[in-house]
Amino acid sequence: MRKVQDLFNRFLESKKAFWVFLILVFILARMAIWFYPYDSDHWIFYYVGKTIARGGLLYVNAWDHKPPLIFEFNALMHLLFGGNLILHRIFLTALTIFDIFLFYKLAGTFTKNFFKKNAEKIARVALLLYVFWRNLAQFASSGNNTENIGVIFLILMFLAFFKFYKDKKLVNLFLSGVCLSILFYLKGNFLVLSLPIIVEIFLLSYKSIKKFIVNYLVFGIPIILQTAFWLIYFQSLSALHDFFVASFLFSSKYAQSAWGGNVSPQSIFVFIIFPFFIPLAIFAVFFLKDFKKIKSDMLYRFLLLALAGALFIGFGLGSFYPYYFLISMPIFMLIFAYGGNIFLQIAKPKNLIIVLILLGGMAVSFAMSSKQLLNSFTGNVKAELNEYQQIADYIKANSNKNDKIEAYTYGAVLYRMAERDAGSRYISASVLLLDTRDKYGFNLDQTFINDLDKSKPKYWIIAKDPKNLYYQNKKVILYMLNNYTPDKEFRNYTVWKRR
Repeated sequence: MRKVQDLFNRFLESKKAFWVFLILVFILARMAIWFYPYDSDHWIFYYVGKTIARGGLLYVNAWDHKPPLIFEFNALMHLLFGGNLILHRIFLTALTIFDIFLFYKLAGTFTKNFFKKNAEKIARVALLLYVFWRNLAQFASSGNNTENIGVIFLILMFLAFFKFYKDKKLVNLFLSGVCLSILFYLKGNFLVLSLPIIVEIFLLSYKSIKKFIVNYLVFGIPIILQTAFWLIYFQSLSALHDFFVASFLFSSKYAQSAWGGNVSPQSIFVFIIFPFFIPLAIFAVFFLKDFKKIKSDMLYRFLLLALAGALFIGFGLGSFYPYYFLISMPIFMLIFAYGGNIFLQIAKPKNLIIVLILLGGMAVSFAMSSKQLLNSFTGNVKAELNEYQQIADYIKANSNKNDKIEAYTYGAVLYRMAERDAGSRYISASVLLLDTRDKYGFNLDQTFINDLDKSKPKYWIIAKDPKNLYYQNKKVILYMLNNYTPDKEFRNYTVWKRR
């Protein structure tokens, strides 16, 4: 094993060998995202964004339960690339390369503090791990969600704060606050990731009331200003309640449903993240053994608080979707970096066992990611996509572009494939079911029906099997039965036509 250890160290020292290998790892890990199944959340975010880009009002003309910025980002993608998925994924890949570059800078900041020797080598190990884990499909999904965009601003927030900590220039603290405001309006619970910065500002300022007020005000004013903007904007359009429900209130109810096991099969997602969290837990133990450093080492304290926030983000909603952990991936990789000497001394039996556990977890996780790659070309996922295409072709052949449709399914892919707009702002049947079944009290069903009464969608697409989950929404199904009649049957879905 001594030869393997020496070979790995030489590999890390060689710029050419390291960067070529890193590119190969990126391509291999990213492939499942480039070929992610067409039917995904990508089209929900895009549909809402497209509606905004065309002059529609967010949450009134198109709705999903997220704060505004992910939809504004997708509106920008629509303006730049239209609905071309290939261009979307090229653009999202470019953003990923940017956050990889930022992580490398962040890793260097920590390793230079934690290690007197081999800091650059360990930063490169962390970078390799980040490139691998960050690009697996179970964590990155289709590449177009709040976590994929948010990770850029998380790293920028940390880097800007470290710059402020070093030079005490308030402009850097302000920039860190700008990043936080963006994170918050991508997803409200991302606010937790500012915990280490809030604590460090306190420790820097508590002895001076003036400094205390100035520092917190400078850090907090971007989020105050952005909040004021959205409040004024939606109030001026009589949509303030819609904004609050979609951005924050619905998600709080959603968390209750998730912890109750009413949203997803939790055990499956725990199984998916298990190969990642086993090695992470081992390295976290090594990190926590140095807990006394919390008093004397700012970066250790910072990383400890960041880890606490990261775990809350991942597990707080109770559904354990793997992509919830993507936003925290830079923090997790810094935990691996803290135990970086293990990678440089793998000749030791104890270290070798740990590295083998990590490699085993990586192999299993890569196999899981590759399943999404296969789904694009074979199996039930591919068969369902083919059926969607048949349905879309039928609708296009028997309607005009101004006709609305209602795809009473989970996502928005049929609206994209059929090139027809939805008859209601609620483009996913899931939010209607959750509101009704779990008694959220937002009365989305009635708003949904009111929308359909105005738009009168020509076609209604629903699963053929009456045991399908969405048939539980009795009020909506009754509306369908009263206003639509079966028109065309496919393998798993039926297209109904408005009477």
